[in-house]
Amino acid sequence: MATYGHSLDPLNYVKLGDTCAASWLKPLCERMREKLLTYDIVMSDETTIQCNKEEGRKASSKSYLWLHRNGPCENTPVILFQYTRTRAGENARKFLDGFSGYHISDAYAGYEKVENITRCLCLSHLRRYYIEAIPLNSSKKEIPGSAGAKGRAYCNKLFALEKQWKHLPHEERKQKRLEQSIPVLNAFFAWAENVSTNQEPLKKAIKYTMNHREYFTNFLLDGRIPISNNMSEVSIKAVAVARKNFLFSDTPQGAEASALVFSIIETATANGLDPYEYLVHIFRSLPNLDFYNKPDSLDGHMPWSDTLPEFCYAKKTNKEAKEGK
Repeated sequence: MATYGHSLDPLNYVKLGDTCAASWLKPLCERMREKLLTYDIVMSDETTIQCNKEEGRKASSKSYLWLHRNGPCENTPVILFQYTRTRAGENARKFLDGFSGYHISDAYAGYEKVENITRCLCLSHLRRYYIEAIPLNSSKKEIPGSAGAKGRAYCNKLFALEKQWKHLPHEERKQKRLEQSIPVLNAFFAWAENVSTNQEPLKKAIKYTMNHREYFTNFLLDGRIPISNNMSEVSIKAVAVARKNFLFSDTPQGAEASALVFSIIETATANGLDPYEYLVHIFRSLPNLDFYNKPDSLDGHMPWSDTLPEFCYAKKTNKEAKEGK
């Protein structure tokens, strides 16, 4: 069996994988990041990952994978993952350095470190706070008439309006928001200001609402801004699912390689590619490119390039074939 200069020791294959990621995937991801930073909307989220051999830290310490992706208004999806030792906001600041636009996330204070952005917070996240504040009876059913249900109803109304305007041009959607969402928001905040409760989950929901009032209304500034961060949460599920199988990364290099692989796979999939075939293509092609001296030579190999070979694209489903898509 040919081993291409490597023994069958699994450690050598791990090192080979790290080297491939650093040599071929990282330049692609850096080029993707350049494109992401040109967008008007970036959405972010983060999740934990275990890395066993971070210098000066216990193996059980929490490290992080951050996700940064485009908003729904961009036609070319870019979905990138970033590995860091900690959850410090400085990590997001460095990754998003050069971005100036609307930033969608939860209320994590670390994103305050990111400069030149307009923060827009996720109303789905806010809605969950109120759901957690709804009292349940012995049968685990909601007790009617609770303040938690009232708060959820305000959020539901905002989402119902957005559903009505889903297919409108963004300027028209903005106008609709100014006409119909503002009265709902004003009523919501006025109600929240006057809620008096000793129930901890509800107190937490009210505090979260009032402390971030400005950020919860910034979606009114542009009709392209989504009112939730659900797209990020869907994208980062790939990590959660994979983490159940691989459990941890052994080294920082391995964790960084994982972030690069997730970036390539998720961006390729979002652009209609078969991620396996796309990886085969770039591992065959990139060794022949002088992309360190000519970065633009990578452009024809990006997941959105219209010059990719046909085999890179995902096969159409039977339903799509019947519908002529």
